[in-house]
Amino acid sequence: MTPSSGRGLLHLAAAVDQPGAYDAAAYTEPARLAERGGLDFVTLGDGLARPGPDALTVLARVAPETRRVGLVPTVTTT
Repeated sequence: MTPSSGRGLLHLAAAVDQPGAYDAAAYTEPARLAERGGLDFVTLGDGLARPGPDALTVLARVAPETRRVGLVPTVTTT
């Protein structure tokens, strides 16, 4: 089916959440692995109750280390 028939294309993603990881470099290799595996994007959750680095900051650090995989931070907007 084509996108014009009312159904979109399938996109593959993976969450790179790592409870207890406080170094942005720990997220680089999972993002690279997802990229090599052909995934479209990775997500990183953020929350006020979750200890650890800010998702937006972490993925901003990961961005220069990847080429084509999308980086999607899930941030709290309160």
